Amino acid sequence: VTVTSDCPDNMNVITNPGLSSQVLTNLIVNSVKHGFSEQDTGEISLSLRELTATSFELDYRDNGKGISKENLSKIFEPFFTTQRGSGGTGLGLNITYNIITNALKGSVVCESEPGQGVRFLIQFKVSDRIA
Repeated sequence: VTVTSDCPDNMNVITNPGLSSQVLTNLIVNSVKHGFSEQDTGEISLSLRELTATSFELDYRDNGKGISKENLSKIFEPFFTTQRGSGGTGLGLNITYNIITNALKGSVVCESEPGQGVRFLIQFKVSDRIA
């Protein structure tokens, strides 16, 4: 898996790094376990941009197998998984959703079609931007 990032070098913010790390870890694990399960390689791209002095947008994409329309509406529900028999608990994206919407005071939208990868558009607030 190749990961690329597009983040301005001068972007410094005050936020919870542990929670931000958990969000990224959960998204990457999902890409590897689900999105790339039927392919030998994959690409993940991360792009961060400032919306206001205290809000940012993270654009997370992979080029995996994508998510069906039927499953897309369920991915943030607790215990929803397509890999129950393979050890999946269905909590990864539910935890991710709760971190983003509750702890980081943000929002998350997922866009996907089968064969077209996945895109998570995450907006979150920060305590302050350090110049």
